[in-house]
Amino acid sequence: MNEFFTAPDTWVGGLYELVLELPERSDTCIALALSSIWQLRALTGCYLNRDVEPDVQAQVSFSDIPHEGHVYGYVNLPNGKSCACGTYVADFNPDGLWVSFYLPLGSLGQAYHLGGYPFGDWSSTIESSLVVVNTWLKELAGSIYKDFRFVFGVIGFESGFEELKKDVLAGGIPKTRSEGLLIPENKTLSWYPPTYDRHW
Repeated sequence: MNEFFTAPDTWVGGLYELVLELPERSDTCIALALSSIWQLRALTGCYLNRDVEPDVQAQVSFSDIPHEGHVYGYVNLPNGKSCACGTYVADFNPDGLWVSFYLPLGSLGQAYHLGGYPFGDWSSTIESSLVVVNTWLKELAGSIYKDFRFVFGVIGFESGFEELKKDVLAGGIPKTRSEGLLIPENKTLSWYPPTYDRHW
């Protein structure tokens, strides 16, 4: 049996996230955002309990995804390996309503070399792994954007995404950034990748 949820250290190490700001504050908007994520071809889910494997619990239908708390699943990565994943809704009123799709580093680190990221020594191998993951998450965001027009997106490790958006609005795109930014411009989705000039 595959251990998508219960393998040792799956849920440790923090979250690597694709976070999207919703265009309006409504249950309908939240439901559309969540269903747009979980209907992506690479994902399997979602489930309510991360302590037991998916094949021994009921799968939640796309129309019944709860808007509070976390829901879980697993995803096929570009290298063919699988990773646990999840979503949650974060309300930073008045700084926006956001939905996060995340990969726990404990599981992601079994598929790609991440060393002690985001702590410890930096290496070109870690950077190469993150470039692959960021590019893939950016492509997922592009697929989501076709059905759900979010207004701002951030890719990175547990970033203060609501504060980052305020900084962008106040001063423009930072020249040095650890996060990748997804910004709708003229009905297209512009991608500003991390510069990796700043490391932990």
